Amino acid sequence: FGTRYVQWLLEQFDGDLKNTLAAYNAGIGTVKNWLANEDFSTDGTTLHAIPYKETADFVTRVTTYQQIYQLLYPS
Repeated sequence: FGTRYVQWLLEQFDGDLKNTLAAYNAGIGTVKNWLANEDFSTDGTTLHAIPYKETADFVTRVTTYQQIYQLLYPS
């Protein structure tokens, strides 16, 4: 179920992994609010800041592990 939810979130955010991971952690409504706030997104589609430390750490952790995985298992 979790992977299907991530896929759905990816669709909601047009494939933007950072937004997807943030929404998975903090909630889709929260991320949509951040995207609408110029303090966190200048273009309404890309987060340049994540105000919740837990969520920012989650996004960093998952993307770091993704990079490690891609190095270990190149496609």
